[in-house]
Formats: sequence, structure tokens, C-alpha cells
Amino acid sequence: MTKEMKAFVVNNGESFTSGVQFVDAPVLNEGEVLIKVLWSSINYKDGLASVADGKVIRQYPRIPGIDLAGV
Repeated sequence: MTKEMKAFVVNNGESFTSGVQFVDAPVLNEGEVLIKVLWSSINYKDGLASVADGKVIRQYPRIPGIDLAGV
């Protein structure tokens, strides 16, 4: 059974899209952790990644962001 999680996803397939959707939770390797995010923020590059002409992402789909607080 695959677990799902909500994530902000940016994709540029047939058209550019960005928004919250359900994605498969990653399979963790030894030494990796999964964080339940309680709060997150958007920095300048995350904002650029979230618009069609931001030109900071080369591979899609992508879940932008690095700033978070959780358990």
C-alpha cells in the first residue's frame, strides 16, 4: 500500500501548472527521515519556480522549497 502526502507541485508538461496535490510518499533509505511539516515558507527562488517564466527549474515535476518546521 502506497502512502500519499500533500505537496506543492510545479509541473511543465503540456501546460505549466502549480498547486497543492497528493503525491506518493517517498521510500526512505537508511539514515533518511520524513518530516511532518507544520509550517513552511516561500523564498524568492521558490516563488520563481512557481511561475511559468521563472527559469530556475530544469526538470519537472518538482516540489520546491527547503524552509520548514515540523516533527
